[in-house]
Amino acid sequence: MEYSSILKHARIFEQLSATQMAEALTLLHPVKKSFAKGDVLIWDGRKVDHCFLLLEGTCAANKLYADGRTSLILKFVPSYIIGADISATKTRISTYYVTALQDCVVYEFPYDRLAKRGILPEDIRLLMMDSLLALIAGENIRKMNKIEIISRTGLRDRVLTFLSMQCSFYQSKEFDIPFSREEMAEYLCVNRSKLSHELSLMQQEGLITYHRNHFKVLTAQLYFHAE
Repeated sequence: MEYSSILKHARIFEQLSATQMAEALTLLHPVKKSFAKGDVLIWDGRKVDHCFLLLEGTCAANKLYADGRTSLILKFVPSYIIGADISATKTRISTYYVTALQDCVVYEFPYDRLAKRGILPEDIRLLMMDSLLALIAGENIRKMNKIEIISRTGLRDRVLTFLSMQCSFYQSKEFDIPFSREEMAEYLCVNRSKLSHELSLMQQEGLITYHRNHFKVLTAQLYFHAE
């Protein structure tokens, strides 16, 4: 099966056997689509009634403001389902953009083929909906985490809050964040050059060490605060 290694790691199929996954894919009738870097998969303010299963490349959910600023909400990697959180709402109107950060390949299928009875065998549908609910709940937690981060007024406080959350998530003082430096600045809603300067100061002060997207927290106070 094409993209079998990606599909078997998709959260939506995590509770299915290989046979059940193949049956579900057949009945969902996904359409394979390609997007070039910079293409928009989902538009802010528009109706979304389908899901994208990301097979290749990376995408990002962003909020665009009237003054031209953008705020990174989520970053998507292969095996991730995009758009389910919007399609599951009553209005199905998106409140953010999803754009391709690289050339991407996706499987697209209508959300109702999964959500409504009669298309998939009920045992398979219920397992997939259970996995999808857990996925959406996780997304909501990450969105709430971002709200907590940007509620902090100072740059260092935002960085420390973000790193504390990473410590808590990975249960480790050492981890890789899923963002480039520019993406990290966009996620924290701060200036990139100021963020780089602050990280350098924090490293000089012995609070952290880092190289690209790999971080190690050196202060116990920060780590235990995350726990």
